[in-house]
Formats: sequence, C-alpha cells, structure tokens
Amino acid sequence: MRKILLFLLFFQILTSYAQQLRQWTNTEGRSFSGTIVDCDGETAKYKVFGRNKLVEIPLSQLCPADRRIAVIEAYKPKYEAALRHLKSEAAKTSKDVFLSREHIPYLNDIGMYLKEIVKPVAEKFKPEGEFDDADDYWVRVHSGMVYFATAIADLSHHRVYDVIKGKRHIDIEGTLMSYKGREKVKVVCMDLSSGYRSIVRRCFPNAKIVADRFHVIRLVLYHFMEFCKNAQEEVKWKRSLTYPLRKRKERLKPHDRERLKNFFKENPAIELAYEFKEKLCELLNKKSQTAKQCKNNIRKLKGMMKVMRYEAPTEFGKLAETISEWFAPIIRMWRFTKNNGITEGFHRKMKLIQRLAYGYKNFENYRLRVLVQCGVFH
Repeated sequence: MRKILLFLLFFQILTSYAQQLRQWTNTEGRSFSGTIVDCDGETAKYKVFGRNKLVEIPLSQLCPADRRIAVIEAYKPKYEAALRHLKSEAAKTSKDVFLSREHIPYLNDIGMYLKEIVKPVAEKFKPEGEFDDADDYWVRVHSGMVYFATAIADLSHHRVYDVIKGKRHIDIEGTLMSYKGREKVKVVCMDLSSGYRSIVRRCFPNAKIVADRFHVIRLVLYHFMEFCKNAQEEVKWKRSLTYPLRKRKERLKPHDRERLKNFFKENPAIELAYEFKEKLCELLNKKSQTAKQCKNNIRKLKGMMKVMRYEAPTEFGKLAETISEWFAPIIRMWRFTKNNGITEGFHRKMKLIQRLAYGYKNFENYRLRVLVQCGVFH
C-alpha cells in the first residue's frame, strides 16, 4: 500500500512538472523542452529536462513569439512586486513622490513587462540614460491626473457660462439637462462634431445649430491639400508651396504669386482645384446676408457640390458628403454672425489659468477659478 501511495505521489509530481514544460524554438528552427527560470532582458535562463545545470540562451536567438513569452513569464512576478512597492511608497504621502536612483530597478522591471504587453505605455515607466547620485528622476505617481473639460460659453455676453468635467455624452448631457431655461436658447455655434450635435438637439430643442466658419474653411483646405499632396508629392515637404496654396489669393505677396504661377504651369490640375477652392471659400466666407442673398448662395453651393461629387477627384467628393451632412448649419453662417472665436479665446485663457497654478488636483476648484476670471463671477 505504501509503495502504491509513493508511486502515485511521484506520478503526480512528474505530471505537474511536465505540465510546466514548454516547447521553445530558436531562430534556426531547433526546439527544446524546459521551463524558464530567469530573464534579464537580454538572456533567458532555462531548466532543460534531463540536465542539471541551467542553460542560458540569448533572447535574440529565440523566435519572436517565444521571446515575448519568455519576457512576460519572467517579468510578470517582478512587475507585480515593483508595482506594489511603488504604490506603498505613494501611499505614505499626499504629495508628489520623487523616484530617485534607488527606484530605477523597479521602473526597469515595470518597463520590461509593459514593453511586451503595451509597448507605447512602457516608455512612460522605463527611464533612459545615465543616472548619478545627485540627479533624480521623478514622475507624478500620486497627484498626476489628466482629465478633459467641456466649456459652455455665452456668446452674447462674452463669458464662460460653465465648465463640465469630461467629454462623454453622459457627463455633458446630464449637466445640460439640469440647466433652467434650456428652451429659451435660440442659437448654438459649434464645430463639425456629430456627437455634440446630438447632445445639443436633445438638450436645446428650440435652438438652431450654426457651424463655426473657421472649422468649415479648415475642412475645405484640408481636402484641397490632400488632393494636392496626392497629385504632386513635392507639396508634402516643400513649405514654400504649402503656405501660398493655403492662403487666400488676394492676400498673396508678389513672390508667392510668382512661385504659384510657375508651379501651376507644370500642374494644371492643381491650378483648377485651387481656383475652385478660392470660389468655394469666398462663398462660405460671406456674412450678414439677406434672405434673398442666401437663396442665391444656396443655389451656388448646391451647384458646386454637384461638381465635387461627379466631376472632381475623390478628395472633393468626401468634402461634398460632409457639407451635405451639415448643410443646414453651414448655410446658417450667412445669416448669423456668431462664431466660436470667443470660445477659443477662453480656451487659451483657461489653459493659462491651469499653467499658472501648476495644475489642479480638484476639478471643482479649477472650475470656480475659471468662472471667477472668465465667467459669471467676473
């Protein structure tokens, strides 16, 4: 009976060890069975079945799949231990934690593991270069935070009405629904964002959406420049051509006019697209139009959209689809003079407020500061 129990115990140990064995393959196609014991990022140590000594194999000699598995298996326990240590260091204080020379091995362990799991994230944890005793490498472990904010501006009174934390639908819509007098809002000026448009339609049912002229013109220039880059690769890297192609024709300097004239002689297709772009931008830049003038402008815009769809290259066809999707907000630009220039100016000031304070841990404090300097309390 005792022999049977010893045999079963030996068989169980042998089975569990065999389950840990794995077939490893090098770049030459040769394979061996063993378990990984340690890895330093360059060399892996294996316990090969049938041998007493550990076998060291450079990672460069393993096939890519096995190389990745070797690093992950060896560094996973190191990664978890290093993360626990850094979290315990951060929990000891409410201030920023300075990671000095003694913490470099922990960061290296984290970096080696993350490099195989999520390579873009690894570079944030793995420091590079030489470190002396007097030089400290530090990161914001405890207080560093990144968040998005959505600003609501009152264009009539030139002030920030509110700042909402986040940019998700549930964050913005929940706050907007709590505002009183939502039904009295008449005009909402915004960029060409479909997500925000759906929120505005639900929260401000009586408001007319007006597209921001700057974003519409930028969209036209983007598709025009994409066509120019595909037609002539020289445009991709030559700034002396990119600048005058983007600029309005009446604002060009004499030397820019001469440069474009010589360029158009060799590229007549780009010249036709440039003239079409100028006419389209001139039409979209019109302001304070009467109802009769708007009807005439709508006919011209529809005719140009027809040309873009059926006679122009694919880049202009995509532009026509976007204009068609945002047709009503775009044609309202001719009647309403409001634009997002005021909001963009407040964004610049809000970034300055955050920079002067070296960041805010508490979003509510940041919101109140913005309202005091730019909003209803100003």
